[in-house]
Amino acid sequence: MAMKTAVIMRALSVDGKGPKSLWAAERHGQRKDWISQKRRVRDEEPIVWKTLDLMDAYKKHVKGARMNKALKSPVLHHLFQFPVTMNGGERPTRDQAEALVRCARGYIERVYGKDACFAARMDRDERGHWVVDTFSTPKYQKRSKRARPNDPGVTWVSTTRHGKALCEKHRAEIERRHEGKFLNGPRQVGIAMQSEWREYLNKRIKNLNLAPKAEKAAGPVDRLEPEEYKLRQDRAKLEAEKEAVRHGQDCLETGLDAISEGLYLPEPRPGTWRPGPAHPQNRERAKSMLPWLTSEWWREAGREIWETIIRPAAAVRWGSGVRPDQEVGQDATPEIDSP
Repeated sequence: MAMKTAVIMRALSVDGKGPKSLWAAERHGQRKDWISQKRRVRDEEPIVWKTLDLMDAYKKHVKGARMNKALKSPVLHHLFQFPVTMNGGERPTRDQAEALVRCARGYIERVYGKDACFAARMDRDERGHWVVDTFSTPKYQKRSKRARPNDPGVTWVSTTRHGKALCEKHRAEIERRHEGKFLNGPRQVGIAMQSEWREYLNKRIKNLNLAPKAEKAAGPVDRLEPEEYKLRQDRAKLEAEKEAVRHGQDCLETGLDAISEGLYLPEPRPGTWRPGPAHPQNRERAKSMLPWLTSEWWREAGREIWETIIRPAAAVRWGSGVRPDQEVGQDATPEIDSP
């Protein structure tokens, strides 16, 4: 079975306390916000690399590095969705979960350098079992033209430099999907990131049967929060159940029509209690009904129909001629002896 995977990135601010801030991500990882409590389905500690104190870890990570004043969101939060069928649909063991965290960190190092990631975790108390969160602030060494050969340069923070380099690496795909034009904006960085992730995952994990990459024509955000995704699933399930009920009602109506119209029941003559023959025009109709008449649903519902509708109606029609031992599946025509 083909497996699906994806990596999603968003930039987090470090000054505010909104939903797209490092402060909010820290509270979520520490289970101090209402969303984390709502998603919690079991008591199990997360897999943590380094720390859950993201604010302190970030400050230590960027200490001594320079940053453009216009950069308001210097932290990149990557969410890695591993294929959920990797372990036969079962939850990953703790050792497997630790390996997945290392795999996600390896991808960050591959794209942004070894000194980019400052924290990572996999939550084990939520319904989803195959998601890894990483937090990174990419850095690079900037050397001036007058710098000496052995001078390491000055450390700067940049959240776009490595993404543009990744676009250059996947230039052929970007040009193919943009009518021959090469761009390196956020959408193109996302395209390159997905291709790089799939290439990295195939090399890191053997015998991985990934589904073909889905290519969107436009670039709106298509990720849903877990609560919205579950709500849509529940709605789809409810609609499917409603459709099943409607189908069952249609089958019931069809069955009653076939029963009522399929038997030719003339008015009995005085002293004669004999039912008429089956109506010939409904034989083909009855054949088309066989698949669901022999189904498990009909075996249960048909018995109730016989006991509550057909049997009482026949008793009224023919008096005591209905056999008490007659079962569903036998000839529904009562057997009555002539006087």
